[in-house]
Amino acid sequence: MSVPPDFLWAELKRMYVLAEKFRDQGFTVEQITDDSTAWLGGTIITKVDQGRVDRRIARFTAIDDARRLLALEADYADGMSVLASYEVTPTAGGCTLRLVAHARSTERIAHSGELRQSDVQRHVRRLVADAEEGLRAEWQVQKQRIEALHRDAASAKAAGK
Repeated sequence: MSVPPDFLWAELKRMYVLAEKFRDQGFTVEQITDDSTAWLGGTIITKVDQGRVDRRIARFTAIDDARRLLALEADYADGMSVLASYEVTPTAGGCTLRLVAHARSTERIAHSGELRQSDVQRHVRRLVADAEEGLRAEWQVQKQRIEALHRDAASAKAAGK
């Protein structure tokens, strides 16, 4: 991204630690402050849409300002669990965001007859490809938003505001 690493790091914490990204999407946000499994804190976000409840509980496992590293585990209402880490590193023209995510799902695989390992592999590869495509699209939008936010902040600072 064409922004300073500290700018992206601050935005990541605003998005995820403060959960502003989810407030912007219409979720209600509750901060976790007294839970031994969320020793660095966390969030419970909830949105009800046409009777369907989307609830996610995130527990932070690392918030390292020196390394610009955020790690969390999240449990979703549909049974999915995700471990994710976000790391911001400086580059010559700004910074890079590295996202590593591992997910476990309780989703059933439709099949007839005996379920073979190759069936599971094919299904999981499709799920991973879909998730990667979704994340790339999401982060392309976020990249544009964050770079515009930085440009606006730099313009305001240059104008003496």
